[in-house]
Amino acid sequence: KYNRDEKTDARKHSRDEKAETAGKYNRDEKADVKNPSRDEKAEARKYIRQQNAERRKNNRDDNSDEPNILDESVSGRVSIRSRDQRQEGARNTVPPPATQNSSTVGRGRYQPAMTRIHFDRSEWERHRTEGAEENPADDVTTVETPPEPTYPALDTGTTYPDEVEDDVGPIVQAFVAATIDAPSVDEVDAIVVISPREEIEQEVKRSRRRGISVAMLIVAIVVSIIVPITITQLKTDSGDIPIAAVTDQPSYLPSTSPSAAPTSQSLVDVIMAVSDITSMDTFLNLSSPQYRAAQFMADWDPNGIRPTTDPRFLQRYALATLHYATNADKREGIDISDVVMSNWLDDSDECEWRGVICDSNNFMSHLDLQKDLQSLASFGLTGTLPEEIGFLSTLTVIQLGNSVITPGFSLGIGGTIPTSFARLSNLRQVYLWGNSFTSPIPDEWLAKASSLEYLLLNDNEFQGTINTQFTSLSNLIECDLYSNSFTGAIPEGFGKLNRLTSLYLADNTLASSIPEDLYDAIALRFIWMHDNQLTGTISSKIGQLTNLRTFDVAKNNMTKSIPPELYGIDTLRDLNLATNDFSGPILNDFASNSLRTVELQENGFSGTIPPIFANSTRLNTLLLHENTFSGSMPAEICDKVGENIFLDILDLTADCDEVICLCCTQCYP
Repeated sequence: KYNRDEKTDARKHSRDEKAETAGKYNRDEKADVKNPSRDEKAEARKYIRQQNAERRKNNRDDNSDEPNILDESVSGRVSIRSRDQRQEGARNTVPPPATQNSSTVGRGRYQPAMTRIHFDRSEWERHRTEGAEENPADDVTTVETPPEPTYPALDTGTTYPDEVEDDVGPIVQAFVAATIDAPSVDEVDAIVVISPREEIEQEVKRSRRRGISVAMLIVAIVVSIIVPITITQLKTDSGDIPIAAVTDQPSYLPSTSPSAAPTSQSLVDVIMAVSDITSMDTFLNLSSPQYRAAQFMADWDPNGIRPTTDPRFLQRYALATLHYATNADKREGIDISDVVMSNWLDDSDECEWRGVICDSNNFMSHLDLQKDLQSLASFGLTGTLPEEIGFLSTLTVIQLGNSVITPGFSLGIGGTIPTSFARLSNLRQVYLWGNSFTSPIPDEWLAKASSLEYLLLNDNEFQGTINTQFTSLSNLIECDLYSNSFTGAIPEGFGKLNRLTSLYLADNTLASSIPEDLYDAIALRFIWMHDNQLTGTISSKIGQLTNLRTFDVAKNNMTKSIPPELYGIDTLRDLNLATNDFSGPILNDFASNSLRTVELQENGFSGTIPPIFANSTRLNTLLLHENTFSGSMPAEICDKVGENIFLDILDLTADCDEVICLCCTQCYP
């Protein structure tokens, strides 16, 4: 009456599950199970002997080798020992070797076989009733037997019934520990009682474990399918864009459209080689300039596929990215036969592309896309500057100026200045004027631009305050931030720049006074600060600027009189103080004989007009209207009015109601 499934279940019982079950029963119940009465033992032995007799009878014809559950020929008693007794015996007993039909139970290496016996309640009661009519004493013979064999690490010998219904006991499933070779009554090591409820709970646990195993298997299958597909998608064609056939020789012109990503291992190599600047996420967009440039380098460069180990690989890749980023491949209706980028991406070396200048080692030194002072927009170049321009580490000059500028409307390239400019440590000149660049100007770049000499960012769309990093550009010669939307104060620190000759901050919304330390930049020749909201006065320290040629602070809110030190600058050529709140007289003490333009209109100047202006041999503009001058225009000045653009005053204005002027080119009431 063996059941293979039940034997399998029995093997799955762990020691911990038994211990957990054992904890449910009190010591008295354990004692009742461990110490059955003499009559119950006798009845159990008699019942087992009858079962074994029937088994031998049924198996006699089949010559079955299966051992009996308990051999009645060997007299003895069922050994139900305590845990301590079993452990003591385990120390002194060598376990028998496990046989082929034995099932391991417990934690030990050598374990006895566990045989499951089903006790049928009705059969048990029937046997008990029939046995009552016989003399049970004939069958109950107690024979002292040698010590029962014990096995290490086998925790048996204790029964834990779920409940004890009566003296007959519950319907139980007993695991009888016995050796296969001698399954006699005396060799029965233990009877372990498992209630039906416990068996149901164990079956639920087994079902749950099977469910978890199935779920994990399904997840593993799904992952094993999705991951290869994802990797394949990155390494195979998407089919959206046709792929040019491989030819023995490179073509002279690039194909009309790039293949989809990625088409080859070389494309993967290109992507990995440029990952220092180009983000991997960028390549997920198959229409991005970076992806198209990588595909150009990997699959269809007509100049030949350049290996990623080539020292000039990144140079060609950066220029290809710039080509796509500025939409140079989308110029329609424009004659590009002889303009910048017209021969980019052809079969020539990149040093031969228009607008690219290389040094003697064929590394790029100049990027000059401003040709013949024409507008970049007229060439059809728009878009943005890509971060990949940072790969051009040998670059010293970037010329992207846009010369055709409509007031209030910029053309050409836009976006922000790439942070990768910080990699261009050799950069000395940057001309980005007349485009649509916006803030911010990268701090990372300004902090490392120690070699920068010329920075022209005028006529763009920069906003916010002027970055104080500008004042740390120690080699800066010209700084042009003209015509943007900068606000706030002029930062202090420009006075430390002893090479600074030109500072153009005009046409913004700056609202502060002119910092005193600015007058310490003694190399300054040109100061443009007109069309702002500046306040305060002109400092007497302006006399330190002995090289000053142009001083323009028109259209601000500056006050008080002109300091005498300004009159003493003999290099001054252009003086524009118009549209402020200056006052006081004009001194007849200008040291400069080279004045070309003097604009003093729309202020509060008073007194007479000094004849000193006639000493300037090249004066062509003298605007004095909308002040409170009196008297008449000096004859020396009137004698200079004429039409010779080199020798004569071409524009002379005054308030003719207050100043008698017969030579003025224009009078104001």
